[in-house]
Amino acid sequence: MSNNFLLNFENLGYAWINLIQLIKENGSLINNEIFEIENIQINIKNISKDDLSLQGKQERKNIKEMHKVFFENGFNQFGHSYKNFIHGPKGRSDYMDIVEVLKNNLATKKAAVVLVGSDEKVPCLLTIHFLVRDNILYTKYFSRGQDIYNKYYADSLAVNEISQRICSILKIDCGLQTGFISSAHIYKKDMNKINNLLKAQASLILAHKSTT
Repeated sequence: MSNNFLLNFENLGYAWINLIQLIKENGSLINNEIFEIENIQINIKNISKDDLSLQGKQERKNIKEMHKVFFENGFNQFGHSYKNFIHGPKGRSDYMDIVEVLKNNLATKKAAVVLVGSDEKVPCLLTIHFLVRDNILYTKYFSRGQDIYNKYYADSLAVNEISQRICSILKIDCGLQTGFISSAHIYKKDMNKINNLLKAQASLILAHKSTT
């Protein structure tokens, strides 16, 4: 079943916990492997690795390893790197052509990168769009699928680091981050850890309804 959820959160910790809870309650079991919800749009105002919900040992490790995925070519626990998959408007992979494009025209709609895999490796995150309006950078990304329990918050922080670098150079403010996720899922094998997390973070769980 295809659902549509529009979610708005003040910070990344709330977003992470509530997205996990949403999938646990409403997700469809696929191939006896994952619980999945389709078509998520999630907006977050404040993104920080200092979020209290992200201070567990595993969360800190995943954040560190995902940084390697986005910004380094060496080994990481996830077994892949996005660094050479990224292509900006002028073909560069260091995001500096995004800065150049925005310097030339701050209102441009062309400030986007695409991630193109190789050898049948398709990145989970496929495109990031940087849109400046009223001197505020709004960052929007599309993901074909995200492992919400293990990777979502780490992906979000890595994307936010890119946004912060761009804002620092252009001397503008960073605004909302919006993620469009085609397949938001949690793995069945992780359910014991997920249940323990949700129990510990029960005070953060909100009620959400699907939208059409």
